[in-house]
Amino acid sequence: MMSNLETALRINLFEEMENLPTEFEEYEHTESYNKSITRLFDKMRGGKLHRFTKKTAVVILVAAILFALLITGFAAVRTRNFTIIPFSDHFEYRVNNIKGSKNVKEISIGYIPEGFELEFVSGKTFKHYRYSNGDQHINIEKDGINSVVGYDTDVYDENVEINGVTYVYIYVQQYDIGGFLWNDGEYVYSVDGNIPKEELLKIALQTK
Repeated sequence: MMSNLETALRINLFEEMENLPTEFEEYEHTESYNKSITRLFDKMRGGKLHRFTKKTAVVILVAAILFALLITGFAAVRTRNFTIIPFSDHFEYRVNNIKGSKNVKEISIGYIPEGFELEFVSGKTFKHYRYSNGDQHINIEKDGINSVVGYDTDVYDENVEINGVTYVYIYVQQYDIGGFLWNDGEYVYSVDGNIPKEELLKIALQTK
């Protein structure tokens, strides 16, 4: 025999059930949901569905976190936004929103055209390498991300986008010198010289 409390709860339950709607709006699953369900059923039919243990779930979670960190790391290497400020006789290249800057210890240069020899290296908080071959010369410089790089020219309207990095091409007509400016999110680089543009870009792509 039910108590008064049990009777009251049962009556309340029946009243709630009577208030439930008898018709529902038609719902359509998304295409991605349908594909996922289809793949799940295919695995079940083939006996390929396995139950994950707690240990397996932890491994999957760790792998997902590591993958997210890896993606974030790659994104951080890309070019930071920069501004080119023109003046009457020169322009300046500045990287935006800088919170800190590292001193430069060394430059890694992966390519120098044949015949060029290292003339000198200078700089304490930055690095400047100069190569020469007769009347031809190449300057390679690496500065902290907060550095301002300026050139005595107003020609800087050609950009080259490669692997997420923006290389700004410059040309000083008076001295017939071309070059590229870019940043990798941590440092600002410049390569210039009186050699073909293609060679300058090849040097830039292999400098870090």
